[in-house]
Amino acid sequence: MKSIIRKAITCFLFLLVNAECFAQDKIIDITKDRQSADRTIILNILRSKVKPQIKQDVTFVVRSLQIKNNYAFFKGNVKYANGKEIDFRKTVFKDAFEAGMFDGNSIYALWKKVNGKWKYLVHAIGPTDVVYACWASIYKAPKELFDYNENCGN
Repeated sequence: MKSIIRKAITCFLFLLVNAECFAQDKIIDITKDRQSADRTIILNILRSKVKPQIKQDVTFVVRSLQIKNNYAFFKGNVKYANGKEIDFRKTVFKDAFEAGMFDGNSIYALWKKVNGKWKYLVHAIGPTDVVYACWASIYKAPKELFDYNENCGN
């Protein structure tokens, strides 16, 4: 009887450990989860990076925010905090905007969770190309977070 119980406990522990490993491999979508602490922290970090560029408080329209293996990837749009469209001629993007090298209010960003805290890695506003194509390669992020990847020689 003891051997059956021991085997059952061993199998249970094996399944528990493996379930934890597999759970970390799936993408967690927090796009619409306004109650998510991770979502709030991630967007607040991004806000602190974007505000100096826009020179006003901002808000984000979250099109996609997904987490996998301690990386978070964001796709969205940036607007003034009051919800109005940003006049990019009044921002650090003025020259790019006027030269036609700026593609609107789209924004992309990447973070990595290190020692339980989200660390900002990179963001881009108004790119005219797939700015995140090399981020999986450069930042060692899971390729599955991105809808487009290039090797980029890394």
